[in-house]
Amino acid sequence: MKLAAVAGIETPPCGLFPLKDGSMAYLVLRFDRLATGRKLRQEDFCQLAEKSPDEKYEGSAELCARIVRRCASEPGIEVWKLYRLLLFNWWVGNGDAHLKNYSLLVGLDGVERLAPAYDLVATGLVTSDDSLALPVGGNKDRLTRRDWVAFADYCAIPRRAAERVIGEIVGAREQAEAIIGRSALPESMRADYRALVRSRAEILRS
Repeated sequence: MKLAAVAGIETPPCGLFPLKDGSMAYLVLRFDRLATGRKLRQEDFCQLAEKSPDEKYEGSAELCARIVRRCASEPGIEVWKLYRLLLFNWWVGNGDAHLKNYSLLVGLDGVERLAPAYDLVATGLVTSDDSLALPVGGNKDRLTRRDWVAFADYCAIPRRAAERVIGEIVGAREQAEAIIGRSALPESMRADYRALVRSRAEILRS
């Protein structure tokens, strides 16, 4: 979640908090609730695709883009935000970003936008299978810069805007490595995580 913030992705306030037994709890501020207790309408992409929760892995990045194009109030803006989030999930090795981990949120102004990012995890650190939950251009692994540029074309994102997003992800690498270095992960996992974001940033450069 902290890496997402430095990559230009909207995230709710969150953090780790110590419990009485010495363990740590992860807390995130609900963004679909107002201080008054009022609930904002939020629908995840599994719902918007008219799929059951059991079908949350039966989708694609292209399906997500079509959902945003069809449902968001300002699709041109929101599909650009979705593109950044999908690219980020690949960059950090999040192989569990399924349809229920993307949502549209309706604000008090009635505008339907992409919800802040949530449930971001680096599954690549704990499993040897680092493939994506949702394929991009039919591929779940071994993605290249060319694949991400082609996906931007599918999303009707101008090439210059896509190149800027890719460049900003690459440019966030050093700050991301610093955050990883300060994290509560064991040193071996910190090293693996730094190597992952470094290697994928290099893929995006080529």
